[in-house]
Order: sequence, then C-alpha cells, then structure tokens
Amino acid sequence: SALLPNLQRCWDDGRSQLSVDKCIDDKGNITEPIPKLLRAVARCVYLAGGSSSSKSRAAGDVHPELVTRSRSILDKCVEWILTCAVEDFELDKETDFQGDDGVKFSSLAKLAIGLHEVLLEYLVLCTDLNPGTVRNKVFVIANKLEEITALVRVNTKGAGLGGVKGCGKN
Repeated sequence: SALLPNLQRCWDDGRSQLSVDKCIDDKGNITEPIPKLLRAVARCVYLAGGSSSSKSRAAGDVHPELVTRSRSILDKCVEWILTCAVEDFELDKETDFQGDDGVKFSSLAKLAIGLHEVLLEYLVLCTDLNPGTVRNKVFVIANKLEEITALVRVNTKGAGLGGVKGCGKN
C-alpha cells in the first residue's frame, strides 16, 4: 500500500495517462522510478494470486481491496501504453542523446523501456483475459518496445550510452 500513492502521484486522471515528466527533475535525472514501482506492485498482485481467478500464492493475509486497486492502476497503465507513441516520451529519430538535453532523453528512454517491459510482464503473469486478447496486447507492446530500443540504439551509436537498458552495443 505504500507504493500506490507514489504511482497515483504520477498518474494524470484528466488525460488518463502517466505523466512521465513528473518522474524526472530539472536536470533530467530520474526521481521517480515508475517502472520499478509498477514492477513491485505487479509482483504483489502476482503473489496475491496473479489473475483474479487464481488462489493466493503468498502466505498471510491478502487484502482484496488493495489487490483490486493495484490491478486497476496496472490495467490503466496497460491501456495507456497501448495508445501512446514513442513521441509521447519525447523520443524520435532526431533525438540527440549527446546534446544539452542528453541526460533528460536518456532518462525518458529508460522510463519508456522499463514501462513497456513491466507491463508486458504484468500482462503475461497477472491477467486472466482470454488468450487472444492478451496475445494481441503483448504483440502491440512488444512492437513498441522494439521501436523504442531500435531508435535509442541508432541514436546512441558511439555515444557511450550503453547504460540505457536494452540499448547496449550488439
């Protein structure tokens, strides 16, 4: 329950999306590691039983209302990530990871990649949608993840930014 307020602070109800700009500071550094928070919440949902139809895997009391709230946030994030574009993370084929805003763009790329990865994990491990629906969502998110990593890989060639997860030299 301690993680949900942090996630809700980054969620913009008016636009029904995460506000990734709230996750970085003025210098472009990540201040709110939203993918890590989402992964922790998804892990709790998984340990509480994964899909809504399965039994609890964790010992001790499971708080159904907390699992429901957590699942709701994760589901909103999935629906948002399905509709967002690479440009929503201020990334495109012209993004300069070496320029004045290089730290900011690297942080945005890390957030974008991390969000796509954790929401893929959540879909595979914790949803009880029919297989066709899950498979379609997985393919859409995986394609977007590949688009982002390819963009970052191309734009960071020789930049020494192998620290961007999934974007190291091949």
